[in-house]
Amino acid sequence: MKNFLNKNGYLMPIIYAYKTLINNPTFFFYDVYNDIRKDIIWKKKYSVGHNIICFSLPKSGSTLVEQIFRNFGYIDIFNTCIRRFKRLPITAHPNEIHSGYFELLPKNKSNFMKVHSHFDSKYPELLEKNNFLPFILIRDIRDMMISRYYHIINDPNHSEHHEIKNQSFDEGFMSSLLTIKSGDKFSQLQYFNNWIVDWVKFNEYPIIKYEELNLNKENFLNKIQNFTMHDLTVKKIQNEKKIFSLKTDNLSIKKKLSFHGKKKRYF
Repeated sequence: MKNFLNKNGYLMPIIYAYKTLINNPTFFFYDVYNDIRKDIIWKKKYSVGHNIICFSLPKSGSTLVEQIFRNFGYIDIFNTCIRRFKRLPITAHPNEIHSGYFELLPKNKSNFMKVHSHFDSKYPELLEKNNFLPFILIRDIRDMMISRYYHIINDPNHSEHHEIKNQSFDEGFMSSLLTIKSGDKFSQLQYFNNWIVDWVKFNEYPIIKYEELNLNKENFLNKIQNFTMHDLTVKKIQNEKKIFSLKTDNLSIKKKLSFHGKKKRYF
């Protein structure tokens, strides 16, 4: 049964629906309603589909970008039960993308995909074949590694949490940098560094830097909007800037200064 569901692209949407329904029934029904509504609105406004893929690293600001595309009416295929795709083969690196992600997607609707995939020479042909518009989101690696450390500390389900939760900051932070995850050949610090260098050297996809958000929110939003089929109204820009404020201003001044101090100390 599992193989049949996966072959036809139903397995992963069912798993997502089950987990979401169990954890938050109210959100589940709102989520389904909202995604169906997006598809209906898209069909009324456009006669063709549109596909976007964002390559990013964890803690690079990609969750915020993900939310922006949802607000623009795109369906996040990994976080919905109304899109079908095949599960990544267990023999593949967990961050790879494969043809099964694309082949069952509707051609006349909006699709958005956020992945942490490192550069692979086979991706350009795969994305072109499936009409996906790619861009790269990067962030200062120092901020990502510090943010990653705090994420591990605050997430009891993270694979490294129990190893470093009782260590001093110095020990725990260094441990989080030097961890080699299953399927990788390098430490997390080296993996993150290689990831950025390889995509920048490829130099064929647009690159957006997360730091641009702090310099000019409207500019950052316009860059994101350029990948979509939408024209931004003044009202839409204001709404999205409110989201930026909620997402970026929730770090206390004390914590921001702490981050800055640790960057200077370790990098």
